[in-house]
Amino acid sequence: MLLAVFGCAGAPSEPAPDAKRRTDEASNVGQPEVAVDLSKAMAAVCKEPCQGNYSRNVVFRDADGKAKRIRHDGDIEACSHPPRVYFDLEGAVVYVVPMEPVTAEEAEALAKKQAAAVEGLTEAERVTCP
Repeated sequence: MLLAVFGCAGAPSEPAPDAKRRTDEASNVGQPEVAVDLSKAMAAVCKEPCQGNYSRNVVFRDADGKAKRIRHDGDIEACSHPPRVYFDLEGAVVYVVPMEPVTAEEAEALAKKQAAAVEGLTEAERVTCP
């Protein structure tokens, strides 16, 4: 007969100071502690017609860790051809990449415009709609 007993002694320890996290008001995803209000941008993102369970909303941050853009990839179940939409922190659309067939030249131009929309920024974390 094999018997295994698992347990823990004492109270859980506090996380290390560098592991401090917060949850932004517009999201249920923990984010680095950088005071930026995403509520205006997320209000616009969450109203996108292709928002759904399979949407992906990604925050892009600058070198100082400040949020600058949110990229929304629509839910394929909500729309048959969801676009990729870039928003600024005021909720304004910065750039839209349509989900449609393109030529090689058009693809190159779209890639350049998409890179320009997030130039100098780093993909940081995902955020979700309430």
